[in-house]
Amino acid sequence: MRRKKFLAIPLLALLFTACNKEDSIQPDNENPGTITETIAPDSSFSGSITNALTSIDSFRKNLLSEEGFESAPEVREGQVYPIWYDSFKGEFHKSYSFAAATSLKRTGNKAARLEIRKADTDVRRAEFIQNYTSTGRNRWYGLSLYQPSANWADSKDWEIITQFWSKPDAGESNHTPPISLSVSNGRYRLVVRWEASAIHTNETVDGTKTFDLGPVEKDKWLDFVYHINFSYKSDGVLEVWKDGKKVVDYRGPNSYNDQTVPYFKFGMYKYSWESHLTDRVIYIDEVRIGNENATYTDVAPSGTASATTTSTGSTTDPTTSTTTNSTTVKLINAGAGSYKDSQSRTWAADVNFSGGVTATKAIAIDGTTDDALYQSYRYASSGKTFGYRIPVSTSGNYTVNLLFTEPYFKKSGARVFYVNMEGNRVLSNFDIFKLYGYGKSKVMTFKDIAVTDGVLTIDFMSVTNNAIVSGIEVIKQ
Repeated sequence: MRRKKFLAIPLLALLFTACNKEDSIQPDNENPGTITETIAPDSSFSGSITNALTSIDSFRKNLLSEEGFESAPEVREGQVYPIWYDSFKGEFHKSYSFAAATSLKRTGNKAARLEIRKADTDVRRAEFIQNYTSTGRNRWYGLSLYQPSANWADSKDWEIITQFWSKPDAGESNHTPPISLSVSNGRYRLVVRWEASAIHTNETVDGTKTFDLGPVEKDKWLDFVYHINFSYKSDGVLEVWKDGKKVVDYRGPNSYNDQTVPYFKFGMYKYSWESHLTDRVIYIDEVRIGNENATYTDVAPSGTASATTTSTGSTTDPTTSTTTNSTTVKLINAGAGSYKDSQSRTWAADVNFSGGVTATKAIAIDGTTDDALYQSYRYASSGKTFGYRIPVSTSGNYTVNLLFTEPYFKKSGARVFYVNMEGNRVLSNFDIFKLYGYGKSKVMTFKDIAVTDGVLTIDFMSVTNNAIVSGIEVIKQ
């Protein structure tokens, strides 16, 4: 791998005392620290990128960055980013935040070891950041991660371990990264957010998708490859492979309408700690970025299985309901009694709920012949959380269809809410009218909802006015 040679790292304890501390932020507000570099606008990245480096592996082409942490980095004392490799700079605040480890490595002699500790209440991250010169709209990314079981007890809190962060435009506050891979409740969650407006906040994004990529795999090197065409329009592309298996294949908007292209960050960002946790440690190796002419093979860590095209994660577009080769195990008519639909299926009277109140509004519902199914609904009482605890016969993965309509409000922002399934966020700042209008039927589909205790949990949490749902369909995969 191409690298410059630098002096050895001086005493890290002295180095990190001079680093700037990160500003105080709220959960889901990413802030990379003080940034003075300028990123060129998107338009400057159009066309072919020709400045590809020569890889240590002759078969790899079209690479813009390649790092295995073999050589000593450059140290820039007293800066927000004190550790610099050829293509990546590190934001570290403690002497133990970063080390070039020899005890665990994917290939070669070293890997990056990153650590954060609960006791350091003023520190929330240990991350490497892509140098801005290699950003661009169409990019490939590859890296390998190792999470020791001793440092990764399951937690309801979350840690972002890979993200594509977007610098706010003038007039915007810091916002959540448009694409992030996090760990929560012992599972990997890929979250995608997008917004077409030039100025936005976390509360006004156009949409959010969450993909469940399966349980955390500990005490092993786990390889990830991303292919992304960043766009807030329909031409966006997001493909993700985990150990050679494609787990996400999504086409559609995946970023914000910002003046700068998102850039790559890897390591750990964590906001809060549960009582049983003391630290988090992650090892990272074989990091590569490819230009728009790159392929999976160019960036995949050495020895990764050949790429497959079969998606295994939650990749179904939430606007489309699919039940092929599956069995419906529960139909609930939220807010009303038993109902036989146009397909001669019987929806049970509202059951298995906790909290909320019911209502019916006799309005015409567009997009369905089952108007009555959408005219009744359960909604939050004075904004309080309500939910469902639905028994299922066996543990395993389920597809859940939620039926929605906006029966009351006729303006955006009047009803906004969240939805969690099995403790994981599946809808954020969901505004039915803004997305679909008044009196429109909408089925939102969520696949690979893992139930381990025989009870499917669904929670509706209000942001503005009262969360609402008209029906629930549960399908065994």
